Amino acid sequence: MWRLCLLLATLGFAACGQTSDPGEARPGAVTVYAGYIDVERVQEHFAGFTAATGVRVIVKAGDPKLIVDAVIANNGAPPADVLLTPDVAGIWRAAEEGALRALQSEPVQSEVAARLRDPDNLWTAASYRSADVVYNARDIGEVDAWDYPALGAESLRGRVCLSSSSLATNRALIAMLIAEHDIRATERIVRGWIRNLALPVLESEADLLEAINEGDCDIGIASSTAFEEFEDGHPGHALVAATPPGAFLNVEGIGVARHARNPELAQQLVEWHVERVALSDQVLEDASGRNVGLAGWHYEDAELLAERALYP
Repeated sequence: MWRLCLLLATLGFAACGQTSDPGEARPGAVTVYAGYIDVERVQEHFAGFTAATGVRVIVKAGDPKLIVDAVIANNGAPPADVLLTPDVAGIWRAAEEGALRALQSEPVQSEVAARLRDPDNLWTAASYRSADVVYNARDIGEVDAWDYPALGAESLRGRVCLSSSSLATNRALIAMLIAEHDIRATERIVRGWIRNLALPVLESEADLLEAINEGDCDIGIASSTAFEEFEDGHPGHALVAATPPGAFLNVEGIGVARHARNPELAQQLVEWHVERVALSDQVLEDASGRNVGLAGWHYEDAELLAERALYP
């Protein structure tokens, strides 16, 4: 999983690390618009597709919102064949704006759990991550499971850390809680988190995990991806990531652009990708059965709720 990119300093999106000069896409090429700054990692990943098929992949990368805007407006050169977004909100918005075409794909239907793809087949997950409850085992004994509302319990007063509500994992989690519980109940849950804070809200998931590891707080919420990255750099740490029963998921989304010049090759690339990622119901046994697209539907509600709850 590639890191979610920082906002660009310019108003336009960056065409970073293109594999060819800007202009018309040549026959036998597919152009991927990706909402990432780390274009080299995107290119490295899709190099496998080129090696397997001989089809050249042009990567245009930049700020997620601006990348999606460009696909919706169809104003890039060369135009997008494939859209790749770091979270479900971007791919959902592109679908809602009519910027994607349906995937008529047996591999996508068979390889990807229905909850990880659009009901109208306009997009599919390219990967997924769960929102996990992370705690310091030195300070909190072993527990069977934590759920998200539990972080508002009186016993955790002054012991919770949160990362920014604007981060994809937290925004999607709040949106999915709204889908599960309604807005009023979710606001009570979030206000409980805020009441229990040990520190001001932290900027990143990495900062949150460091704070729990250092004992500045005992428990918080972080994506499974962030926890994996933390583990890589902290051998012997005492943190535990508990995936709650019915855990909510966020996904990296992928779909074929409505104005794709090479839609057949674009769908072939999507199929090549999903066949290499574990996205079936078998690997999602403990996760929520709700469709991840609900997070996109409630994204604006989640933003407004966070503001009301004083969750920056």
